[in-house]
Amino acid sequence: MTRALFLIATATALLPVAALAGDSAETGDLRRENVELRDRVQRLEEQLAEVLRRLDAAPTTGAPRTDLDAETDRLLESLAREYGPAAEKGLKPVLSTVDVELYGFVKVDAAYDTARTSTGNLARWVESEEDGHNDDDGNVTARDTRLGLKLRGPPAAGAKTSAQVELDFYGDGAENKPQPMLRHAFFTIDWADLGLSLLAGQTWDVIAPQLPYTLNSAVLWWAGNIGYRRPQVRLTGKFAVAESTTLECAVAATRSIGRSSAFGALDSGQDAGTPGGQGRAAITRPLIGGRPATLGVSGHVAQEQYDTAKDGSHEDIESWSVCLDFALPVADWLTLKGECHRGENLDQYVGGIGQGVNLTSLTGIAAAGGWVAAAIGPFSGWTFGLGASRERVSRGDVDLGARARNRAIFVHALYALGAGTSVGLELFSWRTTYAGKEAGDSLRVQMSFIFRF
Repeated sequence: MTRALFLIATATALLPVAALAGDSAETGDLRRENVELRDRVQRLEEQLAEVLRRLDAAPTTGAPRTDLDAETDRLLESLAREYGPAAEKGLKPVLSTVDVELYGFVKVDAAYDTARTSTGNLARWVESEEDGHNDDDGNVTARDTRLGLKLRGPPAAGAKTSAQVELDFYGDGAENKPQPMLRHAFFTIDWADLGLSLLAGQTWDVIAPQLPYTLNSAVLWWAGNIGYRRPQVRLTGKFAVAESTTLECAVAATRSIGRSSAFGALDSGQDAGTPGGQGRAAITRPLIGGRPATLGVSGHVAQEQYDTAKDGSHEDIESWSVCLDFALPVADWLTLKGECHRGENLDQYVGGIGQGVNLTSLTGIAAAGGWVAAAIGPFSGWTFGLGASRERVSRGDVDLGARARNRAIFVHALYALGAGTSVGLELFSWRTTYAGKEAGDSLRVQMSFIFRF
C-alpha cells in the first residue's frame, strides 16, 4: 500500500507541471501553446489512468517484484522525463517544491604585486612606501568561488515569483578554511503586464549599477566605482516612452550600515533609526547598429548617528551621492561602460577610498570619482578588457596620513578552453597618494582559472 500511495502521489504531482509550461509563453504564442498543452494533458490523463489500472492489479506489499512492477516504473520514468521542468531544459534535477537552477563557478586567483597592496587577495589600494611597504607580495586564493541558486515559484497575485541566493567565500577565516559570505538573498514579485516588480532582500544597490569586468574581484571599488550590496525593499517600473525607447525607474528603502560608535554598542547606521533611500532613472534605446544603449542617473541619501557621550548625546552625519552611468554597445564585439559620482560619507558604498567619516572631527568625507572600461570580443574563444578609474577625497576632510587619491589602469585577456573552463591574465597599475605621506605604486599581475557551472 505504501508503494502504491507513493506511485499515485508521484503521478498526480506531475499534473500541474504541464499547466505551468504556459506561464512563461509569449502572448503571441498562447494559442499554439494551449493546443499543445491540451494534447499533453490528455496524454498525461491516459498514462495516469494506466498507472492506476496497473496499481489495482499489483501484488500486495511484501510480494516479490514482477514484470508489471518494472513496467509501471518505466511508465513513471517516462512521465517524469516528459513533464519534469529540469528534464525539459536538459538539466540535472534538483529536489525542491519549486523549479531550481544551480549556478556558480570555481575560481582560483594567483597574484603578484610589486608593492604591498590591500588586501592582497584582491586589490583596493597600495600601502604607503613611507610605512615600509615597498615590498613585493604574492597571493593565491579560491575565495572568489561562488555558489548560487535561482528559484522560480508559482504565480502569486497575478505575478511571477522568483528568488535568488548566492554565496562566495570572502567571509572571515584562515586562507585555507575561509567562511562563506552572503552576496545575494532576495525574492521578486513581477507584474510583467504592468511593467512593475517588487524586490525584497539583499542584492546590489540601486545606485551606480554598471560593473566593469575584471579578474580582480574588487571591480574598481575604492578606486572610482561605487555601489555594493545591502538589504532593501525595491520597487521598479519599466515604461515605453517612445518607439523602442524604455524608461526604467527604481526606488528603494535600504539598510543603513555604519560602524560602532564610541559610547554605543549599536551600528551607527542602525542607531540613526531610519532607512536610507536610493533611486535611479534610466533611458534605454537603440543607437549604434540598433543595439540598445543605456544612460542613467541615480543617487542616495542616508544617515549615521554617532554617540558622543553616555548621556545619549550624538552627532548625525549624512551620507549622499549623485551618480551618472552609461552602457554603450558600439559593435557586436565592443561595449563601453562607465560611471562617475560625487558624494559624502561613501565608505559603506565602497567609495571614498574606504573612508567615510573623520572620527576626529565627526564630519563626513567628501569624495568624487569615476571609471570607464571596454569589453572586447569574443574572437575564437578570446575576450579582452581594458579600463581606468580614479577617486579622490577632499584633503581638508581627512587627517594627515589618510588616503587622498587612488588610480587604477588595467588590461586583461581571457581564453575559453571549452566546457565552462577559462583561464585569464590581467595587468593592473595602481597608484595611491596620501595626505602628508609618500605615495604607493604597484604593478599587479594576476592569473585566474575559472570553471563555470
